[in-house]
Parts: sequence; C-alpha cells; structure tokens
Amino acid sequence: MGSAYASELIPIFKQAVDEHWKYEENAARYGAVDCSGLFSYAYKQCGSKMAHGSNTIWRKWTTKRGLKSEMIIEPGMAVFVHKDDGKE
Repeated sequence: MGSAYASELIPIFKQAVDEHWKYEENAARYGAVDCSGLFSYAYKQCGSKMAHGSNTIWRKWTTKRGLKSEMIIEPGMAVFVHKDDGKE
C-alpha cells in the first residue's frame, strides 16, 4: 500500500465535517464513522491503510513524543492524549 499525505487526507476530513457525517460506533464508511473510523476510511480512499481502533493506531504507529506543550503540532498530525488518572 502507498502512503497517504496530509494534503490528501485533510479534504476528506473536511468533507466529513462539512457534510455532518454521523457518529456510529465501529463505522468506517462514507457518511458514518467513529473517531478512528474516519482515519481508516480516509486512508483507504487515498490507497493506503490505517487500522481501525485508536488503541491499535497508538500501538502500531506512534511513539511517545512528549508533552503537547513541548511539541510543534503540524497539520496532519494525530495527537493522542494519555491521562494517567482516567479522568476526562
């Protein structure tokens, strides 16, 4: 599978917002997605692959980079927030 670039993914994310796609648990299709399902759907549309499931995405494709306040956040980055206390 090829790579997916932010310039390809962002229009799909924007389309989902603009069209008010519904939230549906475990969904990853046009018009209905959950949070990681949108990533999975968008990557597939770009000819690539992204796992469906935020825990799986975290384990497979990320590493601990540090505090958000210490990072330069750039368009196209996925940011995962870990809370040790389990509170929102």
